[in-house]
Amino acid sequence: MCTNFKMKPATDGTIVIGRSMEFPVGIPTSLGVLPKGFAGKGAAPAGQTASREWTATHGVVGMVGFGNPHWLTDGMNTAGVSMHALYMPNGYCTYAAYKGDGTDLGRIPSLSWW
Repeated sequence: MCTNFKMKPATDGTIVIGRSMEFPVGIPTSLGVLPKGFAGKGAAPAGQTASREWTATHGVVGMVGFGNPHWLTDGMNTAGVSMHALYMPNGYCTYAAYKGDGTDLGRIPSLSWW
């Protein structure tokens, strides 16, 4: 199970965010840079139409999983918003069912432990 933390802001306003990455299998990662204007598209389960599509209003730098720029495991955009994909098994989180109405952001259905 992954762990995420955020420290109280320092007197100069600096914020430190950290995480552990404890997935049950190794995920090959590399540094990824997505420019402002990047066209994104959510993943859909097999046999379903693709989910939400968007055009990025901010650039993003982060860690890309499996060489796929859509699979950021961690990242931060040019506005300072960060995200972290945390593995939370055994009831620590729940996932919404795929609706298929264009509002789904996506998930990685091909990974058996996901």
